[in-house]
Amino acid sequence: MNDDEKILPMPLGGYLQGYAKVGELVNGRFDEVTLKKVDSKTDSNSITVAEAKEKELVRYRAMQNGKKSGQADRDRPAPRMSVIVLPNGQKYLSDYFSDSHNNQWTFGSYWFLGEINSESYGSVNWKVHNGSGRVGTIAQANNTYYGIIEDGTLISSSNSWAPIGNGKLLTYCSNVPNSFFEVMGPEVYTHDLTKEGILKS
Repeated sequence: MNDDEKILPMPLGGYLQGYAKVGELVNGRFDEVTLKKVDSKTDSNSITVAEAKEKELVRYRAMQNGKKSGQADRDRPAPRMSVIVLPNGQKYLSDYFSDSHNNQWTFGSYWFLGEINSESYGSVNWKVHNGSGRVGTIAQANNTYYGIIEDGTLISSSNSWAPIGNGKLLTYCSNVPNSFFEVMGPEVYTHDLTKEGILKS
């Protein structure tokens, strides 16, 4: 990506690159009625890659100095109720997970679902940086949250994408300070936000 390309800061943290649908869980179930389309190329709240780099550099320096910053500080430790549906090749990049919850399991701001077309959902691709974490369904996330078992698929830092889900709602959790993750829709996408230097791994 060029520094003048647009990405969209999401309300609960992280950035969207491309277009997606954003909605809510209602009574623990995905409700398509709540979905709204967003697009980083056209949304008035989008910022340039250059602006995102500067914003995240400030956060990174703050974390290096032991100050609270990043996704875990804005979230409760429990899973949230917002959903991002990522069509083929669209991407989301999380904020850093800080150590504000004393290294307890902290959950990402969103649930994710991969959209193959308007009638079918598929796996989404995951990549973790600066540590490891778990990707899980609602039941698996609850098991981890309530301390029943550390449940879900364990993924560690890697340059390779890990396809997980097969049409299921998934979220990410980690107890590793300053780690972060990427999620990508079903198809392989050429741009890598970390390589553009927005976050440091």
